[in-house]
Amino acid sequence: ASHLTSSLGAAEAGRLLKLYRPALRRTSLASPMPANPSGLICCAAGMLDAMRCLDGGICDASGVTGSGTIKICEFVYGFKILNHRGYGFVGLPSNEMDARTAFREMTGEDGELSYDEWCDYLERCEVTAGTDLGDLLREKVREAQRLKAEKITEEVRKKKKAQNRMKAMAEKTERCAVEEDQSPMCNRESTVHEAHHKHGSPDLVSFLSAFAGPANDLADQTLGSSETVESFAASHLTSSLGAAEAGRLLKLYRPALRRTSLA
Repeated sequence: ASHLTSSLGAAEAGRLLKLYRPALRRTSLASPMPANPSGLICCAAGMLDAMRCLDGGICDASGVTGSGTIKICEFVYGFKILNHRGYGFVGLPSNEMDARTAFREMTGEDGELSYDEWCDYLERCEVTAGTDLGDLLREKVREAQRLKAEKITEEVRKKKKAQNRMKAMAEKTERCAVEEDQSPMCNRESTVHEAHHKHGSPDLVSFLSAFAGPANDLADQTLGSSETVESFAASHLTSSLGAAEAGRLLKLYRPALRRTSLA
């Protein structure tokens, strides 16, 4: 702002600052930041201006009418205009085949080219070609590549951690299922007495003991043709525990008997 204002005046400085704000934002994120960032600012502004030629800038020099991203049809049509206007970046394609190849390299799979992707590509090309601009950008590009590699490594680490966590949860669920299947309450061969002490209240102990056979396992009993679930339970409870206790337990476990009757 200070350089623009001293050279062009406050009004024009304000207009250009607004117009090239994306370039200033990109430069402010550069690492390492040189003592004099003027070169980086001019480079980012030139790349933004070139992109705007493709994104509505053919009709409007400021690119205001553009969408902010470039589609492949815009790039293939417009790259000749960039060369004609003399931007001079070594990464600019010279023919349609090179344009399509460069676009795929810049965008990957999403099919639309952003300003940052555009700048990243042109900067790498300058560094690879060893131009004066590449010398200016070398440390910046190297740091960007390091950060990108760290980001990829971190994403891989997080993905692996999530996979390990899901694997552990699956193994735990499987163990619980096996333990449940082997639980005394689920094993008809286990004694009812053992099941009670591990899995129930004193009332449940009394209730289930009425259905135990001679070996204290679940007795093989059949429901009579005219017998209800409640009368079946009542006869077992009364014969084992007496009428008073049977009546209390029948009332206490009536929801269980009702559910069983609907089986």
